[in-house]
Amino acid sequence: MLILSCGDTSLTVIILVARKIIDIIHIIVPILLILMVSISLFKLITDPNAKDGHKKLFNQIIAAVVIFFIPTFLDVTLGLLSDKTNFISCWNEVRVSANIKPESTYVSPNNSKKSLQIVNNPNDYEIGDKKTTDSSTTKSTTTTSSTNKSGLSGSEIVAYAEQFNGKPYKAGGHWNGEFPYTATDCVGFVKGVYKHFGISIPTNASKLFTTPSKFTVVTGQPLQAGDIVVYNHHRALATGEGNRLIHAMGVKYGIGHSKNYKNCGAGPVRGVVRVNALSE
Repeated sequence: MLILSCGDTSLTVIILVARKIIDIIHIIVPILLILMVSISLFKLITDPNAKDGHKKLFNQIIAAVVIFFIPTFLDVTLGLLSDKTNFISCWNEVRVSANIKPESTYVSPNNSKKSLQIVNNPNDYEIGDKKTTDSSTTKSTTTTSSTNKSGLSGSEIVAYAEQFNGKPYKAGGHWNGEFPYTATDCVGFVKGVYKHFGISIPTNASKLFTTPSKFTVVTGQPLQAGDIVVYNHHRALATGEGNRLIHAMGVKYGIGHSKNYKNCGAGPVRGVVRVNALSE
C-alpha cells in the first residue's frame, strides 16, 4: 500500500477545519434532535390522535441515529480506501494523530519517583519492561542483503530526538532536522532526526520494507534504539527502552513519548525496520 505524506499545508488546514465541523455536528445535532424527539414524544403522549405524530417521531429518531454515525462512517470509509490521493492520506494521518495518547507519568531508574511526562533529563525517563528473546522458542528473521555500518548508534539518534520533546506538531509541516526546529508531523520528525546525521529516510513507507540495502525488516527481536515503527498512517522512533517510543503524536501533545508501541493509539503496526547504517 502506498503511504503518502500529508505535505500540502492548505489541504491540511481544510481537513482540520472539516474534522472540527464534523466533531461539532457529531455533538450538537444529535442533542438538538433528541430535544425535538422529546418534544414530539411529549405531544404524542398528551395527544395520541395528533395527525402524523407517529410518523414524525419515527423520522426524527432515524435522523438522529444517522447524523450521529456519519463521522464514524466517514472515518471508516476513508480508512479502508487505499492512500492514492493526498486528501485521503492526509485525512487518515490527521485522524490517527488525534487518537495517539502520551505517557502520563515516568518512573526513574530506581523506581522511586513519579512526575509529569515531560522531563529535562533523558536518564529519568521510564525504562519499561525489557523484552527477552528465547533462542529455543523464538526465531529472528531479517530481510537484508548488505550492511553499511557508519559507527553511528541508535542511542545517538534517540538522544538527538529527545531534544525536541514537547515541541509542536504540524500536519504537513517540514523540518530539515536542524535547529531551529520547525513544527512537523510524524513522518517529518523521523526524517528530520535521521537527516541531521546524513541518513535519508523515504517518505514512502513501502520503500522502508523493499530496500534491503538500507533497511532491515525486524521480526522476532526486541526493539532497539533508532528502530522505525511503521503504522498504516503513522511513524515513530523506538527509544530502546522496552516498547517505548518518541514521535510526533499530534496537535494536542506535539513531540512526546508513548509507553508501548503496540497500543499507543496509532492503530495496527505495519512493521518495524532498522537502519543498516547504525552500529549495534
